[in-house]
Amino acid sequence: MCGILLAAAVVLSRRPPPVSPSPAPRAPTHPVALDRADPAVKVGLEELDGLRRMRAQRQIPMGGVGDVEYEDALVRLRQASSGLLYDLEEAALNRGEDVFLRVDLINMIAPHSGDETRRFLSAFVLDSSDDPAARIAALGHFMKYRDGATFEVLRAAWLDPAPFVGRYHLCLAFGENGQRGAIPILCEALAPDRPRDIRCHAALGLGGFVADEPVRVELRRLARADADPKVRQNAIASLCRSTDPEVDAFLKELASSSTADAETRRAAKAFLAQRGRNP
Repeated sequence: MCGILLAAAVVLSRRPPPVSPSPAPRAPTHPVALDRADPAVKVGLEELDGLRRMRAQRQIPMGGVGDVEYEDALVRLRQASSGLLYDLEEAALNRGEDVFLRVDLINMIAPHSGDETRRFLSAFVLDSSDDPAARIAALGHFMKYRDGATFEVLRAAWLDPAPFVGRYHLCLAFGENGQRGAIPILCEALAPDRPRDIRCHAALGLGGFVADEPVRVELRRLARADADPKVRQNAIASLCRSTDPEVDAFLKELASSSTADAETRRAAKAFLAQRGRNP
């Protein structure tokens, strides 16, 4: 069935020729603040220094959860961030900074949409030598750009001969990015000899293409017959991204199947009940 899906994906994709991945600069992509003497810029830079000091003094989780002083400082810096994007990028790209601070800054910069932010995020996605925590944080935002250029960056990261810890996040990114060229990649990632975390997340990634009948066929096959219970459950979850009545019929069949294991039947019943509450 996977071979059929791969063939169908070629027909379905009909995407334009590949777009070269965006460059991955190790320098900020946003322009420097025009007025370095602006009081708001000075206060923002002081807040950034304050975050550094707090992290040097004590252990603080990403986002400062539970540390009121740090959380408040993050809020203040976020409010001033539009005029400080160059400086925030500079700190986030600096591997000498605390990695949790870098992640906090990535999460602060990412909501400022635009080509500069996209290129900033791609610098992490494409750099296999950077810290996995920073790469995963950037990837979580980068996948929301749903176009061919973003897909090419994701594909380049997937094909990197030095894959990073947390590479399975790319499977989710392909699904959210929504470019059909990802279907054969995800299908290949479901091969039985692939790592479990890759296979489980590839089943979820296919949910981004559940509108395609060949994808639904493959997800039904996985839900019924895959050897890994988590892959089966994730395939069911992906199928449930479709509102097509055929999914409800399949879940009912699976929930009462004498050949499905108890865990899969329970998952099918749970998802069916959830769809009934949220039609």
